[in-house]
Amino acid sequence: MALLRRSFLLLLVPALLAGAPSPARAHPHVWITNTTTLLFQGDKLTGVRLEWTFDELFSDTLLREFDENKNRKLDPAEVQQIQTETFPYLKKFQFFTHILLDKKKVPVTGVHDFSAAVIGKDTVRYRLTVRLPEPVDPRRVPVTVNIFDETYYVDFVHEKKDPVRIEGASAGACTYRMGKSILSVISGWNMLVPTPIYLECARR
Repeated sequence: MALLRRSFLLLLVPALLAGAPSPARAHPHVWITNTTTLLFQGDKLTGVRLEWTFDELFSDTLLREFDENKNRKLDPAEVQQIQTETFPYLKKFQFFTHILLDKKKVPVTGVHDFSAAVIGKDTVRYRLTVRLPEPVDPRRVPVTVNIFDETYYVDFVHEKKDPVRIEGASAGACTYRMGKSILSVISGWNMLVPTPIYLECARR
């Protein structure tokens, strides 16, 4: 079991792979469809909730590694085991979450309210929340959110239907705009970074 867990962590965490990136490794090995919820309290942004839906192959890997009672579900103890074994490594990548406040990146040191579940037949979905260090008034501070892996080992795409939600804000106070994909050098290779989300609120 320990060997299998180490194999899983190697699959999930590209930083554990030694050496410089090669053409064979400069492409995704895990695919995630992401939904972003912008969380408000009153007029201020407090964080973002992410929902990661994994591809079929990686969902199967997660279930084989962590569904110890083999009921094709993730029970509370199994969800806790996922968090215990994988989050220290995800933390090194700041959970692939890039939040810019007035073009200054917010450090992501942890997440809250983590859950994992099997949806449909065999698809695994994570839900986790990234909180801002303190609430931010987006009418005064430009906010950009983007979810991507700088090593390009994990490929993120936005959910096609309803990719971004706004929760807790006054009705009509804020909306969002999807930016264009950005050509960026990732791991020494030119890659398309997923489209950023620009939060737009009426300025004072």
